[in-house]
Amino acid sequence: FGIVVLVLVTFGGLLSPFAFLMSLLTIGDLDSPPMMDVEIRPGLSCRVMGWGSIPTDGYTVELFRYWTWFPMVQHKVASAAGDGPSIDPKGPTCESVAAANFGS
Repeated sequence: FGIVVLVLVTFGGLLSPFAFLMSLLTIGDLDSPPMMDVEIRPGLSCRVMGWGSIPTDGYTVELFRYWTWFPMVQHKVASAAGDGPSIDPKGPTCESVAAANFGS
């Protein structure tokens, strides 16, 4: 029984630095400012968030609805993910996600 505990503790000790590093990279992506934040029309905004601290690069286009008189409260209504470190015109954009979900 003691050997099993020793192996588990050793294995956990080897994995903990890796887990700590990955959590720091993930928190860095969540805390980064948006690449773009625009109002498409009153009550509908678009935010493009990049994620590149983790081993792959990409971005997420998210559409939010909000009340014009209380813009702090937002509700995500659509999202799409794209590849690459910057916004690709061939990939999802604010305009393409809005057109796909709400028409032109």
